[in-house]
Amino acid sequence: MANEPAAPDSNELVDLVNESDRVTGQASRREAHNHGWLHRAVHVLTFDPAGRLLLQKRAAGKQFNPGRWTSTASGHVTAGDSYDAAAAREVVEELQLSRPPTLERVGKVRTDTVDPETGQACRTLSTVYTTHLTIPAAGIRPQPSEVTKIEAFPLPGVVAAVRGEARLNCADGEPVPFADNFAPVVELLASTEKASDGNGESQARHFEPLCLECGAKMVESDRLLDDGALFIWYECTRARDGCTGQWLIKRALGNEKTG
Repeated sequence: MANEPAAPDSNELVDLVNESDRVTGQASRREAHNHGWLHRAVHVLTFDPAGRLLLQKRAAGKQFNPGRWTSTASGHVTAGDSYDAAAAREVVEELQLSRPPTLERVGKVRTDTVDPETGQACRTLSTVYTTHLTIPAAGIRPQPSEVTKIEAFPLPGVVAAVRGEARLNCADGEPVPFADNFAPVVELLASTEKASDGNGESQARHFEPLCLECGAKMVESDRLLDDGALFIWYECTRARDGCTGQWLIKRALGNEKTG
């Protein structure tokens, strides 16, 4: 493996995690990439006033996927930081907003990518968020060191292009090659959209299980897309009082299984 000069933030510490997202240690971002250790990241998918998905073209100087298209904003979660705080920070920094918009958590998914020149691997467990902006893509002035440009695309077109079912081009005709870790993010969002009713409300949110331990209501706590299935966790509303009751729903091809 080639010894590459350290990027300004390569010494930033990140939490190392296992497949269950439990912290197992800490390392610098550079060490995590050199060894391919799993760590945390965030992806924010932003929609414009017309309901189109805003994608960013990554700056040419980025190590992973330079010049390719990906989520509106994304980045690592620094050690000791939360997913929510990291998502708010990344969307503000990369889009150069005055304050973070309201973010809605979609779920978690593996997003891995490898630098073909150095062999370094960025293997991450990412939490995905959606949000809406009241300004169009043309009104956004992204951070030049991170983002080349922002453009809006219809979500169905993005999903079809990610799946290789159609081609996607910019308004000026430029092709849209995606970052190689972007597909899982889109598939997670698409799986959630498919689980929606006619009003756009998630059917899972209308499912209100009761805790088998204390009888209280339960609320959705997390989501994970894995091997074509959407897993939805619920926890007891009395968790702060010590109740450990949980539900897990597996949603696949429109069917629900509980366990």
